[in-house]
Amino acid sequence: MENNGKETTGSTLGAAPGPNQTTPVGQLQASLADWRGRIDELLVQLDLASMDVREAFQSELARMENARLALRSGVGYAREDLASVVHADRAAVAEALREIERAFKAACASVEKR
Repeated sequence: MENNGKETTGSTLGAAPGPNQTTPVGQLQASLADWRGRIDELLVQLDLASMDVREAFQSELARMENARLALRSGVGYAREDLASVVHADRAAVAEALREIERAFKAACASVEKR
């Protein structure tokens, strides 16, 4: 095929050259249209990625909030449990001290009798 000195390249997407694509201005316009299409595709991909990140962030934030609330309620229960344990231990210690006092008095009384 003869070229006749004219460049007849198509757009970067491989489409057949149209009547406006045979001139340098037409080729630039076709290339510009291709680039606009690619940029639009990248913008759509960027928007989708942004939505995915936002959803993941919101999900993680909700999980953390639930953990914080569970921990907060658990601390309240732990505080009540600790107070009851401390009270129970205090009573047990007081009872043990009374028993030691009774044993000491009994030992003193036994020594005095001898």
